[in-house]
Amino acid sequence: MSWTPVVGVSNYDLLRSTDGLNFSAVASGYASTSFVDSGVFNGNLYFYKIVANFASVSTTSSMSSAYTPGITPLSPKNIQAKSNNVSGEVVLTWDAVAGVSKYNVYQSTSSGSYSLPINTTSSNSGFLVNGLNLGTTYYFVVTALNGELESSFSSEASIQHELQTTAPSINWSSISSLSIDWNDIAGASTYEVLRSVDRIYWETLATGLVSSDYVDSTLDVNTTYFYRYRSVNSAAINMSLSDISEEANLSLIPLSPVNLYANATDTSSVLLNWTASPQSSNYEIFRSNTAGGPYVSLSVVNAANTSYLDGSVFSGNSYFYVVKALNTINTPSASSNEASINLNTTPVNLLASNVSGGIQLNWDSMIGVSGYRILRSEKSGGPYGQVGVVVTNSFLDTTVLGGETYFYVIVGEYSNGAISPYSNEANLNKLGEVNLQVVIELIDLRLSSSSLASQVFEKSQTSFDTSAYDGVASYEFEILSSNIDSSSRNIYLVDSSDSAIATISVPAGTSEVTRFRVTATPNLGSDVYRIRVSQTTSDDQLVIHGAKLLVNQVNATKTKLYFPLLSVKGGASHTDTTGFSFSTNLQSYQNINHRISFQREVDHLKTIADYNAWEIETIVSTSGGAEGIMALYNEEESANVATTETRFDQSSLVLNRIPLDEGVVGFSSINNGDHYSIKMMCEFNCGAGQVILYKAGLWVKLENLSSAIVQYRLASSQDPEGSVLQKYQDRVIIDATKFSTPTIYFRTDLVDYPGSTADVLLQSHGDDYGTSGLVDAPGSALYFDLDSRGTLLSGPLSLSSGDRFTTKLIPNGGMVELFSTSILVYAAPP
Repeated sequence: MSWTPVVGVSNYDLLRSTDGLNFSAVASGYASTSFVDSGVFNGNLYFYKIVANFASVSTTSSMSSAYTPGITPLSPKNIQAKSNNVSGEVVLTWDAVAGVSKYNVYQSTSSGSYSLPINTTSSNSGFLVNGLNLGTTYYFVVTALNGELESSFSSEASIQHELQTTAPSINWSSISSLSIDWNDIAGASTYEVLRSVDRIYWETLATGLVSSDYVDSTLDVNTTYFYRYRSVNSAAINMSLSDISEEANLSLIPLSPVNLYANATDTSSVLLNWTASPQSSNYEIFRSNTAGGPYVSLSVVNAANTSYLDGSVFSGNSYFYVVKALNTINTPSASSNEASINLNTTPVNLLASNVSGGIQLNWDSMIGVSGYRILRSEKSGGPYGQVGVVVTNSFLDTTVLGGETYFYVIVGEYSNGAISPYSNEANLNKLGEVNLQVVIELIDLRLSSSSLASQVFEKSQTSFDTSAYDGVASYEFEILSSNIDSSSRNIYLVDSSDSAIATISVPAGTSEVTRFRVTATPNLGSDVYRIRVSQTTSDDQLVIHGAKLLVNQVNATKTKLYFPLLSVKGGASHTDTTGFSFSTNLQSYQNINHRISFQREVDHLKTIADYNAWEIETIVSTSGGAEGIMALYNEEESANVATTETRFDQSSLVLNRIPLDEGVVGFSSINNGDHYSIKMMCEFNCGAGQVILYKAGLWVKLENLSSAIVQYRLASSQDPEGSVLQKYQDRVIIDATKFSTPTIYFRTDLVDYPGSTADVLLQSHGDDYGTSGLVDAPGSALYFDLDSRGTLLSGPLSLSSGDRFTTKLIPNGGMVELFSTSILVYAAPP
């Protein structure tokens, strides 16, 4: 260190501190104006002061800057590049590095290629780079400087330089959500949506969007939000960040009331009903004698009411209504939809009757109407929902369920949109029922015993909720197991408190893989269940090759089905952390080779629940501090399903449950027939660890049950095979008597490599073990000559009820790889 000489000073004292507060002398009576401090250590911060000693007084200097001697600083983290809304300008930011005061900034138009820095700066926030060309992709890295010592490069930030785009528009889409919309950006492949409450700190709501809109349903009524979006090109490089939207707050203005409906039971009054509007204090009701107004105010009612009875009407007239919501200072919302009614005449003589395929309705025709609306309820007097519109005076309701009672009314519809008062109410109990057996696969990995202690396998965790099933429901626990120990050993299905709900005793000397089944008694409501295996004399003497929970339903109106997304591979393990599992430390989504694709066939899954109908269930963990992401992947669209990306970072095995609604992006009616699988990637700390997947499955909840698909998974191998293979270890029993009007198919997922073909078929026999007496199942043979991975489905099969079924693989001309075979049972009402 050095300093400027002070005139009249006889000598100097040098003071040093490590915290900037407490100083001590390292040199006294020093005559020179420079000094080398050799009593310091790499990595420590030091501060200095100089005391100038005059003949009769001393004066102390101000404190020096902090300095770390001789150590290369850490690389800057979290570098980001953003457009500055000015032609040719980009702003860089990064996290400050402790102990340094300067940074070098490097720029390139090629990834990973940097020479000299373009500038040196002391600020890590808002560094401006200018002179850039619009439409060009630029790459940036930053280093930290400690004297002449320079850190390694930071991670790379890239941007396709564009001017910021127009701010998104905000539109309220429901009483609890809003829609963010923007214009398509030239060159953009996908978009990201960001949200802030202060216009400074931003959270990412969605990534990988292919459409220029997004619905935010995660709003707090007391919070003001701001939105912007970012364009990303086909090379996954950020293009631009938009301007900031106007503020959005549920409390600023009431939303318009929705679903306004007018009905009448006679010609002397009209009852209005609507859906509540948030942040409203009152509602104002308006009426007109002509469509579209002008309207006259009838009344103001408190927000606790969402209905109004208009008794000031006259028979023979038509009336048109709208409703507005008012806040505390009487600021009105926009008008609701218009509801109208014609009090001229009423449909009469409505009759309901049971016919093949539904309930038949007939009534007397009306003069002057353009058609009829059919309204239905499950209780007398409503509320009614519309189930059809016809122009004649008859209607066949095919959406009814056996065993349910339905109540109907009819209204006539006029050309101006007005409706008549209700007809008389007709009711009928629809004859019929739905019976089925639901299969829930409990493990995707083979399990075995330990000689040290009994083992509860966390990797067998499965959620189960008895409230998802109705009718007369019973439960069974089934395993495929062998036991070469000299004593019989138990396998248990246990709940979250480790209490057994089912126990299977496997006899000593059971060398053949044998199927066992017992009654299970799950807890009422929702719980998580696991498999526990008894201790044996030596490791791996008791082995589980497969395990299922079976739900038998009679007269069911709702159910919850399970579809496995992984297939078994590798040998059995007697701990949670050994045995095969999928793992990766790659920072991009990975295909899982032992995946099973779920094919969307919602025409045979009816009726799918309105809310959180689907649920992805996985068991995951991490190692080495890694953090991962998994998602449900649409194989036809090559994109993740919206709302399914989920992060995880725990080293212990975690049961992840990801609910989603029917109809989200990538998983809607336009995707019927598409295939889906799980994808996973490592996101952070991937050099030191990895992310691991043990199990995956997909649940779907059906209500008002009218059709279902049940999957019995049989065999998997995933080792290339060149000769005949009989997968008799993976046998299932099909009892067709447990299903209403069952249709049975055989499905296989297989790779036949170029130059090879394969036949796959079902074989049946009457035993729960062994291979004697195997018989080919007629019509089940599937021939593969795809030269790639593919799935084939047989035609409808006639299988002997009560037989056990296994898989036979016959390669031809080369090697093939079997991923999964399944028996599918399609059930429907009689």
